[in-house]
Amino acid sequence: MLRTVRTSQTVWRSAEGFDDVYIPYYDGTSNKVRDFKPDFIFWLQKGVQYFILFVDPKGTVHTDYQRKIDGYSAIFEAAGGAKKPLGNNGKKVFVFAFLHTADKDGLPSNYKRYWFEDIDKVLASVCKI
Repeated sequence: MLRTVRTSQTVWRSAEGFDDVYIPYYDGTSNKVRDFKPDFIFWLQKGVQYFILFVDPKGTVHTDYQRKIDGYSAIFEAAGGAKKPLGNNGKKVFVFAFLHTADKDGLPSNYKRYWFEDIDKVLASVCKI
């Protein structure tokens, strides 16, 4: 399913099993590089800044979340977790990965920032950049 909602500053898209967009990550169990294909991908635009959000709502039990986040971080984050902007023709693109869980308390501290319990807080954190 592909949905687009347009406002004066934002374009959102979500794709579930539609696009071939993914983040590669190393799966140590199978010793292979696999594709992290989240259930939803959102594209947001504000001026010359673009934000791509990979959102996977499967929870901690059904995913190999640590390896997926490690793959994402290696590509799109600098040391300490700061976002590495990608640029082209004066535009800046920031990529985020978010996973959903009902309770972040049991997660390792270095992975908690990738998990969300409330989508409104996710969007607020993205808009701070």
